[in-house]
Amino acid sequence: MVSEMAKTTNGKLTHRPGKGYIRDIGYKLNAQGNPSSPRFLLGHDKQAAMLANARLESLWAIIKRQNDEMNQQHWDGPPSKPHWDKLTLSIAHAIRKGKASITVPPAPPENTTGPHDDDSYATWIHSLRQTYGAVIEFIPEDIEAMKRGQENHRHFAEHRARQARNNAAIAQTPIPDTGVDQSLYQAIEAYAEYAKQQGKGGANEPKDTRSLKAAINDMTLEQFGYDAILQIGDYWRSRPASNNKGSGGKPIAVNTVNNRLKTTRRFIRWVHRSNAWHWRAPEDWQEALRFNEKQLLSKDEILQKAEGPETWTVEELVTLYSYATDYERCLLLMGLNLGYAQSEAISFQKKAIKLDQDPPHIDRVRFKTGKKFKAALWSETISALNWLAQQRRRVEPGNEGWVLLTEKGKQPNRQHFANAWNKLLNRIRQDKKDFRKLPFKHLRKTAYQLVLEASGSQEIAGTFESRSQLSSDEYAEVYGRRLYERVFEANQKVHERLAPMFASAPNAFTQPRTKGGPNLSKGKIDQIKRLKTEGVKPAEIARITGVSTTTVYRWI
Repeated sequence: MVSEMAKTTNGKLTHRPGKGYIRDIGYKLNAQGNPSSPRFLLGHDKQAAMLANARLESLWAIIKRQNDEMNQQHWDGPPSKPHWDKLTLSIAHAIRKGKASITVPPAPPENTTGPHDDDSYATWIHSLRQTYGAVIEFIPEDIEAMKRGQENHRHFAEHRARQARNNAAIAQTPIPDTGVDQSLYQAIEAYAEYAKQQGKGGANEPKDTRSLKAAINDMTLEQFGYDAILQIGDYWRSRPASNNKGSGGKPIAVNTVNNRLKTTRRFIRWVHRSNAWHWRAPEDWQEALRFNEKQLLSKDEILQKAEGPETWTVEELVTLYSYATDYERCLLLMGLNLGYAQSEAISFQKKAIKLDQDPPHIDRVRFKTGKKFKAALWSETISALNWLAQQRRRVEPGNEGWVLLTEKGKQPNRQHFANAWNKLLNRIRQDKKDFRKLPFKHLRKTAYQLVLEASGSQEIAGTFESRSQLSSDEYAEVYGRRLYERVFEANQKVHERLAPMFASAPNAFTQPRTKGGPNLSKGKIDQIKRLKTEGVKPAEIARITGVSTTTVYRWI
């Protein structure tokens, strides 16, 4: 992130006690025509200030580009310097206040001409959108006047189209297709559909592509130049608040910033190369999407990164396993025994299970890296796989080959995993309010750390993770194979270390899967059972525990 100690005179965002975040950027001319730097007060919220600062920088870049173009047109006179005028300052102050749009009245700013009628009003708003639409949206105050102006321009366009067809017929040539009607949002939607159909960029590519709309307003592709691309880059680099449920308004992760910028690069290359879109990427466009992790990390994040990824402790794993349903335990074992994240669990096929070999293990390819994956199966994992097979027979629509199916016989998606995992964590937090809430993928990180500690070798742990490269020597795998036998040995050592976890649920995988999951926490269920063994009647148990008598009978 931008340093809070940066000096304002250096043109960076700075924080002043009592005043909040401040940015001096660009120049304006005073009454005597002398330049001075305007100061923008961006409030006390850091993330909002960073986003406003990025938008101000994009606006100032537009002003400088306009000034450069004007100097090129008037090369015979002294070059002018870029500066804020009344119009651009009004836009800047709207951005400073966090506004996403400006309402445009029929009367123009004093330093502009028109509009004096409906046609020029529509033209004026179109000009504003063309020039500054990458940083803010312009909304007409007089909707009816705007509609009348657009209708008049439609008549002009029809007349000129007829004239163009006549000219083309005389010249015996087709009318050139300039693509001026193609919009940025149309291109975004088209790429999202392409990515979905072709599987480009991963399963989240369509969703991530559509998220680009949060970074920039719609515009014609003709407008989509370097400044607009810079606006997208600045938006994501400002790390806006996450809209994920339960994020608490925290800024998006640095890894998310990197992924959004990668998606933007893939989108731009696709539009640039596609014959369906009349657009070419501007020169040096990739400079606008540069990613520097160190500049984006906060001090706390730098310290945390130095300590390594967050992983579950054995004590926490005992809690997770004891509170889990059998289905949730299956997910836990896939993460801990097999090192699976969501994508590997979703694509897990029955043919990868080798129970008749010594030792029983999983043998498959991790498609992300294209490398073979093998892991020795724990006895509890074998029980879980057998339990899944029994449940699968009730809903399996045919020989689909997938290990995991939902209660409706469908292959699960990422949201299914997120829901199942969050339900487990929420039940635990009913009894243990301070229990950490790490995402499902941290089971994979935990598994890697456990194998690393068990083997004492990053190469063996990397083999377990199916990393694309285990050594700095690019020829290492040309002349040698991966040591899966040592991975199996590490698997066994991890199994022994997790003995307390397995002991917490001795009756796991002995009952069929129930529809849904328990709405009560484990602590409440244990309380009901304890009261029953003490001879308390069901009605009294219901009164003591605050649940219905029906719920009591379910658990006794």
